[in-house]
Amino acid sequence: MQRILIQPYSNGLRSALLKSGVLTDLAFERPIVDKQAKLDDVLCGRVLSVRRDFVWFDLGLNIEGVVKTSLFQHTKPTEGDYLWLQVARLPWPEIGNIVHHEKGYRLTPHITLAGRYWLHHPFARRESKWIHRSAAYGRSDEDPVLVEEKEELYRHAIRLHVPPTKLGIFERALTQWQRWIRDAEDNVVITCETPAVALLVKEWVNAHCSEKAHAVTLALQTESQLFECFGIEDRWAEVLSPHVMLPGGGSLDIRELAAATLIDINTGGQRDDFFQVNMKALKSIVQQIRWRNITGNILVDFVRLSKTTQTDFLKHVVEAFHGTDVHVMGFCELGLLQLQRTRHRPSLLMELMPQCPTCHGDGLVGGS
Repeated sequence: MQRILIQPYSNGLRSALLKSGVLTDLAFERPIVDKQAKLDDVLCGRVLSVRRDFVWFDLGLNIEGVVKTSLFQHTKPTEGDYLWLQVARLPWPEIGNIVHHEKGYRLTPHITLAGRYWLHHPFARRESKWIHRSAAYGRSDEDPVLVEEKEELYRHAIRLHVPPTKLGIFERALTQWQRWIRDAEDNVVITCETPAVALLVKEWVNAHCSEKAHAVTLALQTESQLFECFGIEDRWAEVLSPHVMLPGGGSLDIRELAAATLIDINTGGQRDDFFQVNMKALKSIVQQIRWRNITGNILVDFVRLSKTTQTDFLKHVVEAFHGTDVHVMGFCELGLLQLQRTRHRPSLLMELMPQCPTCHGDGLVGGS
């Protein structure tokens, strides 16, 4: 059974996904702003300029957007053209002394409409525009649920075949908790802390996911803090801290920087059995990357791994990350484990923590 917890928090909603009582995902989302797009939103843009590497678009928002010129495989757009686009990467927030939103939204003209069982590419130049998602494996295409979802996605696609004329957001993408409900493989219990949140969830399920309404159970938790009640408040505080304690001693030190995320393992004074410390750290790193939504380049400094032991330990690393979206690159010449994860949106820490005006993200207190 899956359980989703949704709670108002810091001018937004924080949510958690538990499978069989085990925490698997955390998320935080602020209220939708009219002049702000989210990942996977479909919008209309007007070409401002065409350059060698990028095409710049006016989106009718506070920030412009860019598309790699190479993505236009056949005909490049010209200045003044209106095009349907999809948000592939959000403007990056400030990290340290570097501001990462000079290029605005990273966009793509290859629009994908995602459902529970289908992926639809309305502008694909191939016969098969419909792709089964993993949830559809073993089901027949004549299954009424699959047929209904396919018809709904087709109705959305039809609207995109009308040439755009108005700048701005055309269709909003799902929030994280909405994706969890849509992708749930069995019954879901959704526990909300306030009646307002419960009403929001109920209205969305009835309007956009009605075929799963029978499998969704709404519950209200008002006696105490929701995350505390389910023992997740400590996990939430943990992902906002650079230090993570390991069972039995030792810790992780996690630093998110502009170019990469650095993870260092501390033994906590233990002088032997470094293999066990590294194995405990590896298990925790897999969890922390997912909970914190750490993306991009990730470098991990394990404890005392020689050239000969790196090869053997790499087998455990590959096994630990099997089935995740983390790509294991191997060990570099400096003895650091190199990992990569596709960077789409800011991490949980970046979403929640504004930059300090005194140290500008460097963790230092300015002198008087």
